[in-house]
Amino acid sequence: MKAGILTDEQAHAVLATAQALGPADEALAQLAINAGLCMTEIAALNTGNLTHHEPAGGRPLHPVAVSTDLANSAPEYDVQIRQGKAPRTIRVIEPVARALEPWVLLRPAEVPLFPEAATVVGAIDSWHFILDRAGVVPATDEDFTQAGRNRLLAYLIGLEEKGILPTGYAGSYLGLPGMAYDDLPAGWQGEVARAIHNGPTGAVGDLSAAETPTD
Repeated sequence: MKAGILTDEQAHAVLATAQALGPADEALAQLAINAGLCMTEIAALNTGNLTHHEPAGGRPLHPVAVSTDLANSAPEYDVQIRQGKAPRTIRVIEPVARALEPWVLLRPAEVPLFPEAATVVGAIDSWHFILDRAGVVPATDEDFTQAGRNRLLAYLIGLEEKGILPTGYAGSYLGLPGMAYDDLPAGWQGEVARAIHNGPTGAVGDLSAAETPTD
C-alpha cells in the first residue's frame, strides 16, 4: 500500500489552517510536518520534554505571558522524545519553535503538552480534524495518520541519496529502529534541522509521488 504523504500544497494548507485554529493545533501540526513526530510521540509529550535555548540575541524566556516580540526573535527548542520507535532528542527548526513558544508559555510545568491529544487516539483525532478543516481528505487506499512524518522521511532520505546529509541522519532524526543514534557526532541534529529549514514550507520539497515505509 502506498503510504499517505502530504504534497506541498497540502502541507501549506494544513499549516495555515492549524495556525488559524489556534496555538495548540499549530504546534501539533508543526511537530507532525516539520519535526516528523508520529502520533504516539506527540501524545506522550509533556512540557518537561521541551528545552528552550536563548536565541543569539539573548532574550530570556519568561513563562508568565506570551512574549510580545516573538516576531523579532528566533526561539530555539530541543524536543526530548521518549515514546515511539526510539528515544531521542532533536533540535527543531524555527517554524516549529515559533509555534511551540506561545503554547508552552500557556502550559503549567510537567503537564501533557496537548491535553486533548494526550492519548494516541486523541492525537490522531486532533490531526485528522486539522486535515479535514484544511480540505485534505485522505484517499480510500492511503493512510494519512503519519503523512507529515512520511513526507519528512522521504525528503531526508533524498538528501542522503544526494550526499547532502550523511547516511543514517534521517533515520536517527525520526527515531527509526536500528539507527546508531549514540554514535553520531555532536551537532548532527543541527545539520538535519538546517537541511529541513532549507526546503519550501520551512520543510520539504514536492514529494507527492514518493512512497515511504509506514510507521
